[in-house]
Amino acid sequence: MSRRNGIPVALLAGTLALSGCGHSPQTHLLTLDLVPPVSPPADYSAPPVRVTAVRIPAALDRLEFVQAVAPGELQIRDQYRWSASIGELAREALMRDLSARLPNGSVLPLDTPAVKGSRHADVAILALTAAPEQTTMDAIVTVAVDGSDRIVRRHVTLTQKHATNALPERIASDYGMLLGKVADEIVFIVQLMQAGKM
Repeated sequence: MSRRNGIPVALLAGTLALSGCGHSPQTHLLTLDLVPPVSPPADYSAPPVRVTAVRIPAALDRLEFVQAVAPGELQIRDQYRWSASIGELAREALMRDLSARLPNGSVLPLDTPAVKGSRHADVAILALTAAPEQTTMDAIVTVAVDGSDRIVRRHVTLTQKHATNALPERIASDYGMLLGKVADEIVFIVQLMQAGKM
């Protein structure tokens, strides 16, 4: 083993490698929480509802936290990750939000097979933009009757105010709040369908 100033070269290299190692920044895992309704469960007694899909733009549907900050501009926040695919998290959150807004038994578990007459909800999120003071969701909400050609489709633009320069945790909370508003929209649609107005 060769030596430099009395120190074995192999030992010197190992020491340099260790001194170059620092602590990695802490990774924060994000999820989407239930958003409680502002009023008691809706008056609804029609066939149950199931959430078939929540579609997220491909550029945002990844484990890294990606934030749309302006048209055509995305920002990746390296220290933040979703705990699972944001599309699946959104689908689960929407199911929980609907369950809190409709009577017990009115919302079917995820991946329940279609039952003739039941309603299924499909949400296509066209854009999620976090501006300095609010987060905006542009989405198409579709509710259809299984085994029928009866379908209602609505284009909605929803906003959630937040503090200036909100951190990803706040924006993730905004996403959850916006999904709660999507759930309110679905409840409104299924009630109108039950009343024969749609």
